[in-house]
Amino acid sequence: MDFLIDDPFRNGNKYVRDKFVFAQKSGIIKDSVQDLPIRCLYQLAEVMETLMGVSYFITITSQNHSGVLTAITTALGELGGDMHHASQSIVHGLFTMTIAAKFPDHRSIQVIQEHLLQVGRNYEMAVLVRELLEDEADVISTDSTYYLTVNGQDAP
Repeated sequence: MDFLIDDPFRNGNKYVRDKFVFAQKSGIIKDSVQDLPIRCLYQLAEVMETLMGVSYFITITSQNHSGVLTAITTALGELGGDMHHASQSIVHGLFTMTIAAKFPDHRSIQVIQEHLLQVGRNYEMAVLVRELLEDEADVISTDSTYYLTVNGQDAP
């Protein structure tokens, strides 16, 4: 896929370039921005981030095989998703991942779920998607980590 923007981003402005590539994939920007000063591009990137669609919380479990993470992130990109938070782990041999991501307004829960299931068919993937309400999307915190250690005999 060819993108109209490339020249303003040769100087390592990856954050801004990524936002514009996302906006072009999503159809938000249709014209070239090559001639804009970089200061304007940063301001546009900040405005676009506030305008980008709907936030979803996605939970994925699958077989733990190489390529599963690539499949997930590629699928999110194909859908125009912009991942804000993610965590992953292996639990009893299953790959598990939770994601908070924004998608264009026209992207429905069903389309996201079906696309991830299709991409993950070789990994026996299970996908749950739910919309994050505005107040939930704003309170996602990553500044505290807690560890819980439990000792004792296993009992029901």
